[in-house]
Amino acid sequence: MAKDALPESPTAAEPAAETPSGSQEPRAQRPRQARGPNAPRASRASSSSMPFLVMKFDLHSFNAQKTFDRGFEQASESLFTLSVLVRALTSEAQAMEVEAIVNKELDDLASDIKAETERLKAIAETAGVDFKGISYSAPKKCEARITSPRAAQMVKAVKDFDALACVVDALWISRELTDSERSKVIYGVQKKILRLGGVFRTLATRAMASTQRQGDMHVQDPRVGTKLDPDVPAADGSSVDAPAPPTASAPTKPRKPRAEPSAQEPSVDLAAPPAEQADHQGAAEALPA
Repeated sequence: MAKDALPESPTAAEPAAETPSGSQEPRAQRPRQARGPNAPRASRASSSSMPFLVMKFDLHSFNAQKTFDRGFEQASESLFTLSVLVRALTSEAQAMEVEAIVNKELDDLASDIKAETERLKAIAETAGVDFKGISYSAPKKCEARITSPRAAQMVKAVKDFDALACVVDALWISRELTDSERSKVIYGVQKKILRLGGVFRTLATRAMASTQRQGDMHVQDPRVGTKLDPDVPAADGSSVDAPAPPTASAPTKPRKPRAEPSAQEPSVDLAAPPAEQADHQGAAEALPA
């Protein structure tokens, strides 16, 4: 009887409680927590304090607005990886090689947009079209979070594309460009800008993968060759990384003598080549018993 009087503890298999109408109430679900291998890395990245600037500008054309919304964030993250992380984890020669590729891609994009804009402006001046008087029904105020110098170049490319779109639309409305010609120019430049996000991401991935394959994760001190070079003496004649002189109130703790290996059990590196193992054994046999 006493055993029957004990209250039963609720378990996970207990059915949901029924309401007076006979229907079952849904159980309250627990909030899910972020899991997986990327969760710790995401939390560390969000807690890191990194510099940034905020650029505010207006975009008038619909195509420039969509290009900024779709492509800037991805390109900015990849450019930050190429400017900071790749340089910190790879050799200086490899970082300079990647930097040269990124600079060439950005310079080529800027040159293409500039050349196309000048060509269309010449057509507008010849036809007497006032492209500066074009207006748009829904201009947009945009903000860009700049985390690296090259991210600012991407913003400039989008703004130049917006100015190019204004000239194209003015010529199109004035019937100096056909529908097909307008689409070819607009979507051709838009495709070039969006393509760079994928190019920069591929460069960052390949650079990091190459470093891991080569095992070259210990790189040169980034201060070498700059004003913060640790080998350059400071104004008082001391080195930048020179240790502070020991004080009398901080006694040093004597080290324990390292135990020597016995002759009966020589320490041999099993991972070393056979020739190197033989040198270890010969050195061990030469030690006094």
